[in-house]
Amino acid sequence: MKLQKSLFSWFSKELAHPEAVFSFLQKQGITAIYQHVTPNDMQETIARFIKRGRQANVKVFLLAGEANWALEPKDLHRHIEQATKWDGIVVDVEPYLLKGFNKEIMAAYVSAMRNAYQKARSLGVPFILCIPYFYDSLGFTAELEVLIRDCCDGVTIMNYYRGQEIPHLETEASLCHLHQKTLETIYELQPPGKHGLKDINTYYHLGLKKVDENFQTLATHYQNQAVKISYHEFVYFQELAE
Repeated sequence: MKLQKSLFSWFSKELAHPEAVFSFLQKQGITAIYQHVTPNDMQETIARFIKRGRQANVKVFLLAGEANWALEPKDLHRHIEQATKWDGIVVDVEPYLLKGFNKEIMAAYVSAMRNAYQKARSLGVPFILCIPYFYDSLGFTAELEVLIRDCCDGVTIMNYYRGQEIPHLETEASLCHLHQKTLETIYELQPPGKHGLKDINTYYHLGLKKVDENFQTLATHYQNQAVKISYHEFVYFQELAE
């Protein structure tokens, strides 16, 4: 079975060069790209990008998310409607970035994700939830289970702590297995210093070979269930691959 490998892409410049992008992705064995768009991106450009992805047999997911969507999810619902033209949507909403983050905000976030997932299901849009590895360690294990059970088709996990990938995934892996949801672990490739990243959070200085070695160990540990791999993100994946 072909290894499922995805790549996050947060910048619109990739949209303008679909031939080069998907040629590169095919060469690297990437099976899905999570692509962010902005209101300034032309619909024709987006449509051409999606079409080229399908020709290359690479799934193209809409990548979207703002922290305040936990409390004001209207824009999320709009993105889900847009995602009917894509292969699905990856939702990256980080409520813990909100001022005064607490149990009430977390509850609002869970409710917003449940409603969003119900909308996605009604439209036939595959819905992947991007979450950090630490909700259980913050005391939100019950909420984490609801997110996995009731709010998505699968999770992609920001597992950004080098050397702790396996233990940090234990709760999420168990819940995904229990509720039959897809599981993906993300490796950070951006350099230390960007977005507050420390060296321990990223494989930028170690390279893709070390990422793949780590993932093989992780996949062997969780061999009772399928685990996918994702890379964050396109710019630095390309730099490290060349």
